[in-house]
Amino acid sequence: MDRLADVALDNFDVRMIYRADRFGRGGDQSRMQEAGYQVWWRETTEAQWQKMRWAGPDEQTLLLPGVTIDNYFFGVAAVSPDGYASPVQFAGIVGAFFPAPPPPAQGAR
Repeated sequence: MDRLADVALDNFDVRMIYRADRFGRGGDQSRMQEAGYQVWWRETTEAQWQKMRWAGPDEQTLLLPGVTIDNYFFGVAAVSPDGYASPVQFAGIVGAFFPAPPPPAQGAR
């Protein structure tokens, strides 16, 4: 997204895209297209994704030898058969080290 913004918009810098609604809508967790997906990671102090590793459509686990999980944020992007990649999805609350509060009960105000 940052590269697209650099081309299309003057004086605009994408720092992070965070979509809290990516899970739970049905279908989002389904098997990736035939092309697979990309696992991205970056140091916790960096604004841009720094490293990426490809995973095939049938891979359910991906080992990153030598990568200490305490030092990085991780994200995933789906890749279509024709090479288009989704924005990287990050499944955490940025800057928080505690679980998100539960959503309000149905009908509660």
